[in-house]
Amino acid sequence: MVQAAHELVVERGLAGLKVLDVASRANANVALISYHFGNRDGLLDEVVRRTAVQIANARSERLAALLASSGGEPPSPRAVLRCWEDPWIENVERENSREVMQLLLHVMFAADVAPERKEHLLEDSVRVTALFLDVLAQCYPGVPREKMTWRMLCAIGASYLVLGQKSPVGWSVLSSKGKVAAQPRTKDAADELVAFILGGFSAPVDLGEGARGGPGSKRKLSS
Repeated sequence: MVQAAHELVVERGLAGLKVLDVASRANANVALISYHFGNRDGLLDEVVRRTAVQIANARSERLAALLASSGGEPPSPRAVLRCWEDPWIENVERENSREVMQLLLHVMFAADVAPERKEHLLEDSVRVTALFLDVLAQCYPGVPREKMTWRMLCAIGASYLVLGQKSPVGWSVLSSKGKVAAQPRTKDAADELVAFILGGFSAPVDLGEGARGGPGSKRKLSS
């Protein structure tokens, strides 16, 4: 039933998804869908959840492989971030995933989605992102955990804004300078995004009041 709903979202978009059509595609009855998922929104939530779990699992596997190959030393931040970014990019680029990825973005950022619903659907994503944050904290030992968390949240926002759609909003105007703008390449976007995030993680830390060196002092970090 979930696979049938996924296929129909890809074929017809969200507006064209009807529970009767899902039941027909899955050779099931509407009562069975209601029993398992409650309604159309519950079924869509499960489509989103499974996609998020798939991405989270791919990220986790790649991070585990990177750590296994690093010989006990912290890997490069760039390599860590590619393990986190690439599974998302690969899903966005798949023709049969783009509409579902848009639905996932809506769940993440829309104001009309209850926080409890977001927490449930993105539970695996948050858990795996915490693993990445642990590794990045080792790469930047001079950055307090709270600041690392904020920087990771900024990285998440930037990533999904830039890579959540085939062509970022505003690309043609911002990049053309009065000329016809070429469509952005996902590889270029990913490379620039990783460079941008690395700059954020390695930014100087404002130690604040009472820190060594006095108010407003800063500690420079290597990139």
